[in-house]
Amino acid sequence: MTNKEKFLALVAGNDSSVLEEAKWRVENRAWLKRSQAIALKILMRIDVLGTSQIELAKSMGVSPQLVNKWVRGKENLTLATISKFEEHLGIQLIELAGVNFVEELKYQKATTESPKMKEVLSETNIIPLNLAFSNDDNQYNKAV
Repeated sequence: MTNKEKFLALVAGNDSSVLEEAKWRVENRAWLKRSQAIALKILMRIDVLGTSQIELAKSMGVSPQLVNKWVRGKENLTLATISKFEEHLGIQLIELAGVNFVEELKYQKATTESPKMKEVLSETNIIPLNLAFSNDDNQYNKAV
């Protein structure tokens, strides 16, 4: 008997919500794993600081119930929420791995020099990263 068959036999006759929840967890495994890792890091930082979820909630301007919901690791956190946690706890929860800013600037310079991109940029308020670094002493500008 396979594990799947054992599982189905175990939940046979049970409420279908058990199967639905298990299916949901499998489908959302990738972000749930990251969310749980972030939640653990938040809880550890709260402990190190000697504070509480209630005090953190007050400083963030949210309800303690919402913080509790977030730190259970089953909530798909937004970047805004993660940034709030980082600001209020003084830690970095996520980082951009593998981002090479010099290569990114070279790519942006190449794309912003195309006629089509110049047209798009002229119609928006977007300033390409390579144009934002205009100081001649800037290492990024020199690299591109």
